[in-house]
Amino acid sequence: MKQKETREVKNNSPALKSLKNYFLKNNFVLVFNILAFIILIFSLARTFNLSLGLNFLNQTISLFPSPLWLFLAASFILSGLLAFYNKKTLMFIPILIWLLTSTVIVRTSNIPNLKNVATGELELGPDLDPYLYLRNVNEIVEGKNLGKTDLMRYAPLGAPSYIYSSMMPWAIYSVYKISSIFLKDVSITYAAIISPVIFFVLSLIGFFGFVYTLFSFKLSKEKALLGATIASFFYSFVPAMLHRTIAGIPELESLGMIWFWLTFLFFCIAWKKEKIKSWIIYGILAGLSAGAMAWSWGGYKYIYMIISFAVLSAFLFNISPKKNLIIFASFVSIGILVDLFRTRSLISMLTSITDYGFAAGVLLILLANFILFETKFKKIKILEKISEKTKLPQNFISIGVSLILGILALLILKPTFITQLLPRVIEGFLKPFGEGRVGLTVAENRAPYFLEVLQSFGSLVWIFLAGVILIFCETVSHFENKKRLILDSSFVLFILTFVFSRISSTHLLNGENAISKLLYFGGLLLFASTVLIIYLLAGINKDKRTLEDFSKISLSSLLLISFSFWAIVSMRGAVRLFFIIAPMIILTAVYFLIKIFDYLKTKDELLRLIVFLGLITSVIMGASVLLNYASATVASSLYVAPSSYNQQWQYAMNWVSNNTPENSVFVHWWDYGYWVQTMGKRPTVTDGGHFTDWWDHTTGRYLLTTPIPETALSLMKTHNVSYLLIDSSDLGKYGAYSSIGSGKDGSDRIAEIPVTVYVPEQSQEINGTRVRVYQGVSFVDEDIVYENEEGVKIFIPEGKAYFVGLVIKTLKTENSSMFTSAPEAVYYYNNKQISIPVRYAYLNNKVIDFGKGIDATIRIVPSLVADNESMHIDELGAAIYLSNKVSKSLFAQLYLMNDPSSSYSTITLAHSEDDFLVKSLKQQGIELGDLVYYQGLRGPIKIWKVDYPENIITHQEFLDVPQGWNQRDNDSWGLLDDLKFTN
Repeated sequence: MKQKETREVKNNSPALKSLKNYFLKNNFVLVFNILAFIILIFSLARTFNLSLGLNFLNQTISLFPSPLWLFLAASFILSGLLAFYNKKTLMFIPILIWLLTSTVIVRTSNIPNLKNVATGELELGPDLDPYLYLRNVNEIVEGKNLGKTDLMRYAPLGAPSYIYSSMMPWAIYSVYKISSIFLKDVSITYAAIISPVIFFVLSLIGFFGFVYTLFSFKLSKEKALLGATIASFFYSFVPAMLHRTIAGIPELESLGMIWFWLTFLFFCIAWKKEKIKSWIIYGILAGLSAGAMAWSWGGYKYIYMIISFAVLSAFLFNISPKKNLIIFASFVSIGILVDLFRTRSLISMLTSITDYGFAAGVLLILLANFILFETKFKKIKILEKISEKTKLPQNFISIGVSLILGILALLILKPTFITQLLPRVIEGFLKPFGEGRVGLTVAENRAPYFLEVLQSFGSLVWIFLAGVILIFCETVSHFENKKRLILDSSFVLFILTFVFSRISSTHLLNGENAISKLLYFGGLLLFASTVLIIYLLAGINKDKRTLEDFSKISLSSLLLISFSFWAIVSMRGAVRLFFIIAPMIILTAVYFLIKIFDYLKTKDELLRLIVFLGLITSVIMGASVLLNYASATVASSLYVAPSSYNQQWQYAMNWVSNNTPENSVFVHWWDYGYWVQTMGKRPTVTDGGHFTDWWDHTTGRYLLTTPIPETALSLMKTHNVSYLLIDSSDLGKYGAYSSIGSGKDGSDRIAEIPVTVYVPEQSQEINGTRVRVYQGVSFVDEDIVYENEEGVKIFIPEGKAYFVGLVIKTLKTENSSMFTSAPEAVYYYNNKQISIPVRYAYLNNKVIDFGKGIDATIRIVPSLVADNESMHIDELGAAIYLSNKVSKSLFAQLYLMNDPSSSYSTITLAHSEDDFLVKSLKQQGIELGDLVYYQGLRGPIKIWKVDYPENIITHQEFLDVPQGWNQRDNDSWGLLDDLKFTN
């Protein structure tokens, strides 16, 4: 009895009661402290290298060092204290501070590896465009090349200076100046390196604020804060956003996203306010932010697409018309005005259907509606008659009037826009980066398949799709049952057809055939028609209940649906859009994860069980995805640094800057322009800005792929070129620049350069002869007609057959390079393999003519072969197949075969920067030439000094863009073929 009383006293001790009261004060206190305890265990396990048994736990623990885990545990404890004292607005701040800190640590972990091996100084990471911004900042600081024309680009004419058309150089310059206040000896390069991390942190804060504000329309303050915090974790760690926001990669996106989220934040705040003054102020702030983004990154188009779509929908459904007009007008007018200082062309802005044109059209409709029905114009009899006879809602009449006014304005300003509008809209949905040859050769512009999206974003895609459907069903949940069922069904059908119309290249729904396009547009048209018909019938029949139901839809729902819609469109748009898709997917997916908790309150036990199972599944999927995101981001952050290829360029550019005159002009394929301009400090003919794609065409046609030396010399002389540069990766890009360099038929130059590799398993020895088989695949780039020794004519058609490999016969002795007969090219056509001799081979710096075979060349390349734990050299380990058209090109003649016929006698090799492996072999006394195959073809960066024979003619036509030039019009290509290039 005494023991029992003692136990009761202990159980009711003040300390125990206080702890119980603390932990059970509310759910947030309990959850925060449980999480703090778990994280504390993680910290201890990481400190003492303990295993917790489960792989996913050990994977989680390995993400961060022990002090960072300890910091997170302390953050949860502090959040618990804030929740205990009912400071619920502040309770997520400690966690957000931890997230910002960890983001900085992860995104700066690669800085020690950002080195220029040639100079020992800090260097940017492995990207192209950031070198332009770095050069611009240097020029701002030094006060050089600050005119409106940037003479380092597009020599000899120059291009508009990026300093006056982009905020990015000035943002980096600001980081440099501010950093200089707090840190000694801060370099401009260091400021450029840390800028994207600073910008990303600011964008993360803006994202948190926007998500909280948007969610607060539909959720409680606590749930909105929880959703914003979870979304911010996904935003911070999603791999798709890493490369453009990590130290050393100051890309435009990192800066642009600051303004992107501020725009939506201010726009949402405007809608939360009730006074006209606040609508205007926050609308203007949203417009200023959108304008700032337009000066930062081209992704600003999404601002106008998302907001305009939501605002137009709000107008159609008569949702707060006065507020809708005032906020949107304030936003759009300021946004256009700010960007007008950059574009200097109001007409081009207003006829851009993906941004300002769309927004201006929506604004015109809203203004027309206000003027027609909210002013004295509403008493005009013709309007009354139209309303009486058509029985159409007034907003549809406004759309009709606006359409007529818009057409009349376009007939005066730009009549061709009207006929081009529908094709441009369709193309915008299918191929947002167009079908021009230049744009389609950029890898990031390639349209992805759904399976690629799923691979990139994981299971979050399924949660996103569930979220889209949930948001819509929730949006129309107050409609009467029949209409709600029709709307929900048509929307689900639309989502399914829209998303799954481009599954993979091998699937029936490949996005290109008629069935795919029918599903893609059919689902959209069916849903849009369903909504409009229901609304129109309600207006005509004066169905007040349905009209009121539409008007009760919240703008936050429309914004979420708009975000989701454009995310789905972008999923099949281009690979480069994954960056902007990521936060849109996160936004909708996290809303689903938070909102689904509310459905546990249903009284239907079966439904509650289904929701519970769905909730558990979604939370597990979400947690798994977040863990995978974090693991991938943390692991890959360390390795975002110059690779051996980039280091090869560092050595080459160090040679250029130290050994060539300052006014030397370089020509090469456009990719390397910013590297040459910034690291090499020399002007170039082309670069990644594509100021004129005409010069991309002339470089591809009249330089790299030309079979006529005089053509190349004429182009270079016209541009006052001093040096020609060719990089090993140009071999893999031959398909791109030969396509851009093709003439009117689009195929006279197009080709690929396949590298074939020796396959010992398929090779054999026959009667003292070693029969070596090489594998490699490419399309046949021109018709092959050949008559063999038996008099049989062989025809292999262009584009319908494939080159699949080579057969080379040599003497049986090990590594013998003595051919016993002409190499044979193997083609695949009509389900048959066809072998044809190749007349020429390039080996040991000379061309071997076998006297028979097709007019093509085999360029032999030695390979380094791993054999168990040792390496050995195979002098015939790989072979490059050069078709007839390729073998005659400047690229093949100069780069691959060192000008065997002396056709380019005035172009002399000035410097060759070997691949690091080739350089290492040479240092060991192993001379294999400048091309070696090991885990891919390894070649040098070659730089030639260019001199010109007196008879070479210059042509202004190389510089001037032809009238009517259009890269989508085949008649515009190859226009200079008939010019005379020599006297």
